[in-house]
Amino acid sequence: MLAGGIIDAKGIAAAMTLGADAVQLGTAFMVTDESAAVPLHKETLFANPNIPTTISKSLTGRMGRMVCNKISDTVPFESEVLPFPLQTRLMASLKTAALAQERTDLVNFWSGQNTSNLKYHKAGELMQALIAEMSA
Repeated sequence: MLAGGIIDAKGIAAAMTLGADAVQLGTAFMVTDESAAVPLHKETLFANPNIPTTISKSLTGRMGRMVCNKISDTVPFESEVLPFPLQTRLMASLKTAALAQERTDLVNFWSGQNTSNLKYHKAGELMQALIAEMSA
């Protein structure tokens, strides 16, 4: 199983060529309408190809890759934070207020390293494109 940085059929083919039995696409599906990610999160990723990301646990207590912003810079990965889910609960009011004000600098917008070719807003369309491209 290979995951990370794969958003299209080219990435799937490359992973399979390198010996992967399966691949996982995260960000490509996270930006679809069917995803529970907030609209501002999706808009941010679609509008900013190759947006810088970092590994952080600042807002949740759990390691993940997120879009670089003020909060990830202020609370770097090495910082001691509460374990998940306590850190998430502690930061919940900040996240709610930041989203209400469209402050993308104070929320954790998860993202893989590769956002350069995001184009599908519907999960079904993404799946059909992946299947067609892999079959070609």
